[in-house]
Amino acid sequence: MLELSKLFFQLVGLKNDLSARANATDALEALSSMSIRAKKASVDANGIQVLIRAVRSVRVKSSAELDEEMMAKLPKFKARSVSKKFVDFGTSVGVLRLLLLFLEFLVVFCTSAYFVVLLRRGSLASITVSGFFCLGASVLRLASACFGCIMSSDKLESFHIRFTGKNYSAWAFQFQLFIKGKELWGHLDGSVPAPRDVEALSKWEIKDARVMTWILGSVEPHLVLNLRPYKTATDMWNYLNTVYNQDHSTRRFQLEYEMANFTQGSLSIEEYYSGFQNLWADYSDIVYASVPAEALAAVQTVHATSKRDQFLMKL
Repeated sequence: MLELSKLFFQLVGLKNDLSARANATDALEALSSMSIRAKKASVDANGIQVLIRAVRSVRVKSSAELDEEMMAKLPKFKARSVSKKFVDFGTSVGVLRLLLLFLEFLVVFCTSAYFVVLLRRGSLASITVSGFFCLGASVLRLASACFGCIMSSDKLESFHIRFTGKNYSAWAFQFQLFIKGKELWGHLDGSVPAPRDVEALSKWEIKDARVMTWILGSVEPHLVLNLRPYKTATDMWNYLNTVYNQDHSTRRFQLEYEMANFTQGSLSIEEYYSGFQNLWADYSDIVYASVPAEALAAVQTVHATSKRDQFLMKL
């Protein structure tokens, strides 16, 4: 029973001791060695089950809690409050544009009515050239405003993160949320296949073409040529996922190298934290893909604490 208690505290120490937080591989090796020592100590099956339940009962800090601890150690800075008038600025601009458009319409209407009255009285000759010019300018401004409103409602969507070939995780996360917000996720994961009915197929192709347009509009120009052979949004999405979301040793080495050389320098705290988070997220996606489900929780804990330590050491 004494040997069982030692194993229990060794497993708990693996989750909480900073000296044991090296990397995911070391964590798996440590777990394997503990399992071998447990067998050598002739611990019976019931004792092992008790040990497993005891380890599972240990509360593991979540990534959010670890991030909160990390940010608590950083220098405090006072954020400027944002006035409500700036929050509602976009709405105010839209209302102002509609109001100006309405006033422009009134000007054109009144000017046209004035010309009609003069025409009926036979005094149209008294109107100067500047009068005709003002009327023409008003009509052109009104037409331009209406055309601008129509075109703005049909413009291409803009993406804050464009896929460059190296930032698949961040781009895919943004694009998935965008497509789900448009209620067109089935055109990416293939759960909404092309129907056989002619009329339904026509509507499906319109929606699928819209999704393909968004994909092409969110990637760099040199990647567009690689997507030309694919005729559906699902095929494009699967191609990008297959090529850029695999466990490539080269990509993993590159991320480890970039994180090792990434320091704050002249960056602000916000810029440094954001850049470090992006590198770590890409690296974690590659590492977690090869970890068994049984050991994933332990590896995530080791990674989370290692992430915090690396972040603070580079400040």
